[in-house]
Amino acid sequence: MKISIPFLTLLSASSVLSFDIYKRGAASSNIQLIASLSESCKQDFNNPDFLECYDQQVTMENYKEVCATFNTEKCQKIFDDPFTVLPNCKDQEILTEVHLSKLFVEYNKRMGNYICTYDENGEICPTSKQSVSRQLVNEYTIAEACKSKRCSESALDFYGFIADNIEEFSEMGGIVGDPRVFSYTKEKLLAKECTSQHSGSSVTYKISGSLLFTLMGLLLLL
Repeated sequence: MKISIPFLTLLSASSVLSFDIYKRGAASSNIQLIASLSESCKQDFNNPDFLECYDQQVTMENYKEVCATFNTEKCQKIFDDPFTVLPNCKDQEILTEVHLSKLFVEYNKRMGNYICTYDENGEICPTSKQSVSRQLVNEYTIAEACKSKRCSESALDFYGFIADNIEEFSEMGGIVGDPRVFSYTKEKLLAKECTSQHSGSSVTYKISGSLLFTLMGLLLLL
């Protein structure tokens, strides 16, 4: 059975922004997780619809195909409620309390929307490109995203969600590094120097060397 870590994300072998999706001891944790599931639940993970929608490794070479699949009506329904294709997993506490909790189901869908939102010219957004390329997103990348209303709003939706739920993520052991970077990113995306660029204003996004940051990791999970 093919379950990657984290097996409930669209980007199962990629990083999201500086979010390091790799977990220390991930291989052993994955084996232990699989072993703890009921046989009927394990079989559900072989559902072809689940594999098609969830079990995707995104790269710069295939992101358009992955996003086309993600945006289908079928996959959107599965991202809204994975239990539609995993009915025998509803009673598995390790899934319902963490991997398939409401928080992470919502996280997974917002992450997919974030990666699969293109700018007004149909190009991948700067922050998404850095993420898919496994490069860390910094303040310069955020500044580039501010030039596109679609890109900045997509990034704000994603980072804002994490910032607004940071305590829950931290309690689950999902944050690596300083969690304040998420609220900082949210503030940058909401700032007038960012939003004013959507309409072609001459306001310049100011980047301070002292404020230059590298986003720390969100370690998806367990």
